Amino acid sequence: MTIIAWWGAVLSTILALIKFYEMWIARFRVDIGCNFTSLSDLGNKVIIRNLTNKPFILTYWKLVWRKGAWPFHKDTYISAPDEFFSDIRINPCSSHELSFTEIEHFDTSYKEGRGRRILIELHIAGRLRFMKKVYDAKKLA
Repeated sequence: MTIIAWWGAVLSTILALIKFYEMWIARFRVDIGCNFTSLSDLGNKVIIRNLTNKPFILTYWKLVWRKGAWPFHKDTYISAPDEFFSDIRINPCSSHELSFTEIEHFDTSYKEGRGRRILIELHIAGRLRFMKKVYDAKKLA
């Protein structure tokens, strides 16, 4: 009887570990990348990557400079979509690029970013809004 009990316990544990691993792989993951340049013709780019196996819908985004730590941080607006913005569907294992050229270009020089970091606030359908770090100019100081 104890052999059957041990066999059941080991099998249950293995199946639970497999299920936990599957849930860990399927969790919601978004990665943010950037490509900044001082030339307004080429522009700055922020890349939003969907690392999951399910598509998601980006309903709104906002880019800000942030200085300080919570709860005393101060945000300075950089950019957000205009009033004609429509949802963006980002397919599984793909990305979407936000481009900031000409008039939308923003300065990321040492002087401008000293002690601050660039964050993007993402609003994804069916989820709470969240902030992700795009660029940390504090590390340059």
